[in-house]
Amino acid sequence: MSRKAGAEAYLDTLLSIWAERGERTRCPLTGSSMAPLLQDGDVLVVEHGNGHLRLGDVIVFRVAGRIKAHRLLRRRRAADGGLLYLTKGDASVAFDAPVPAEQVIGKVVEVYGASRHQRLDSPFRVVVNYLVATESAARAVVTRVWGLPRSLVRRAKALHHDLSRRGAR
Repeated sequence: MSRKAGAEAYLDTLLSIWAERGERTRCPLTGSSMAPLLQDGDVLVVEHGNGHLRLGDVIVFRVAGRIKAHRLLRRRRAADGGLLYLTKGDASVAFDAPVPAEQVIGKVVEVYGASRHQRLDSPFRVVVNYLVATESAARAVVTRVWGLPRSLVRRAKALHHDLSRRGAR
């Protein structure tokens, strides 16, 4: 067994034990796909396991040898009957590939950042997370159907500016 395979097997075992116990661990975040909620350098408190996931939760999962934290937008059944999660980063334009339930590590319940602490599992935050997930999913669908919203906004502003200039003559 290679060193990498051994390390992955150890991590799988550790994550499985933590999920069974409902453990919480802290891990640093790198990247900006969940901005503005999560910032590069934040420390996330992750509650292990996937038994109590709600739409809008920020879930932590493994994909292609990496660990990601993205928002849960939808659940569905795969052809084999397994559970799949549809996720997306808040700052991302497109959906991620569906995530099988076995790749989910847990959900983010707290965030520690530069002079801030935020609980993501409070009743208020659960509602906000759901609303953000709904908006994020709608934005991704609109983007897929009509193109990038920013380009549409730029075109609309340019047209408005042009029409305003013509009307002022």
